[in-house]
Amino acid sequence: MARTGAAIIVALALASLSLSAAPPAEQSSVQGKLIVENGKPSIQEPGGKKWQLQSSDDAIAETLGDVRLAGKELKLVGRSGPGAIFRVDDFYVVHGGALKRLIYFCDTCHITTFHPGNCLCCQEPTVPMEVPLTDPRVRREDVRRIPSK
Repeated sequence: MARTGAAIIVALALASLSLSAAPPAEQSSVQGKLIVENGKPSIQEPGGKKWQLQSSDDAIAETLGDVRLAGKELKLVGRSGPGAIFRVDDFYVVHGGALKRLIYFCDTCHITTFHPGNCLCCQEPTVPMEVPLTDPRVRREDVRRIPSK
């Protein structure tokens, strides 16, 4: 009987934890013009609402802060936070009504990256390019370094 009582107490404790935890925010999307002021990105929807942008993905955060993209229409996928904060998980460039991916490309070495900066090979600046979603260069993989011994 003591085992049954303990099991009930544990079950009730777990149930109260799951009830008190706030459900995760649902993913949504926001579309508008990208604004980059002092390295801080935001997006303004056609209706006038302005969202401050954040991302836990370093490549996305760096890309949204790229002043060369200011004024582009973007579709952002993520979650709204307190106030007017939008946490971006993914994004698309809207061009002529079609969704495009954004890559950074080195014209000299033909190397693709997914954030602004210099080419890993020649150290020349990479150029942002809008490409179709089916472009093979948009395939992203996590490349893990082999630990040194």
